[in-house]
Amino acid sequence: MLMTMMGGLALVPAVTVSTRDLRVRDLVRGASAATADLVVLRIGDRAVPTRLPADTVVALLRRRVPGLHVAPTLGDVTIWYRPLAPTNAMASTCATAARDLPVGTPLSSDDVIRVPCSGAGSGSLRYDARNRMNVVRAPVAAGDYLGAVNVPARKAVAAGTALTLRATVGPVRIERRVTTLQPGRSGGRVFVRDDGGAVTSMPLLLEDAR
Repeated sequence: MLMTMMGGLALVPAVTVSTRDLRVRDLVRGASAATADLVVLRIGDRAVPTRLPADTVVALLRRRVPGLHVAPTLGDVTIWYRPLAPTNAMASTCATAARDLPVGTPLSSDDVIRVPCSGAGSGSLRYDARNRMNVVRAPVAAGDYLGAVNVPARKAVAAGTALTLRATVGPVRIERRVTTLQPGRSGGRVFVRDDGGAVTSMPLLLEDAR
């Protein structure tokens, strides 16, 4: 769908992309070959729409390509992120719900059944960036298709389990070995002790060992 405007390139009011990088060619039609593939912004990794005011998108385009003439308009620009399904079904990371999942459930491998990908999910999950896990945001019934998701492999660990604590400060990721001081469940918090004897509480995310 193209919004026809006079006096500049026309802004596209609704766009669907398969990558999180939005380029000039995704947002306007008629961009030159020299500018069409320039990345303008990066959107979140989710299937639900991202809406941005049209004047914000125009400002981002002009910042990325100084002198680009985009016709001013009103309203929102709606952006849908729909990743392509993998061509190899064995490499699929898509899933359906193995049971009813109430709102607030931190997703683990016990909650899903792996299936071939068949498009984007229903938007029933949100990604908790702080704890690096998917959490149910709207009630999910057993058998509901969730789309592409990454889930922890296990739900719980015992006291005395050796784990890796990861902390991110700006572009730097810090990792250190710690030992749990209590049993813990993926999605909750657990006290751990590092090699120096310091004790801290950390969110627990149990990932596949690969």
